[in-house]
Amino acid sequence: MIYFILSFCICICVYISINLFKKVEKLTDQLELTNIETVKLYVDLESCFSEMKAIDAKGGFENDDEVGSIFKNLKEVLDELEVKHGDINE
Repeated sequence: MIYFILSFCICICVYISINLFKKVEKLTDQLELTNIETVKLYVDLESCFSEMKAIDAKGGFENDDEVGSIFKNLKEVLDELEVKHGDINE
């Protein structure tokens, strides 16, 4: 009788362990995809900011109130991403 109870408990423990392992693997894969998407977003924002700077070589738009605030906000987003995730270009 005791062997039956022990083997039943072992089976339950094995089932729980396998189930948790599958969940951890799924979450790890999802985290990697999220990190890849974050890097892509950072690269896209950085290239957008560089293109905006190239278009506005004289700085006329950057000093404008409405358009200048877009430059400023985009630069702040890039700085926040760099602080959170380090320098992506390294």
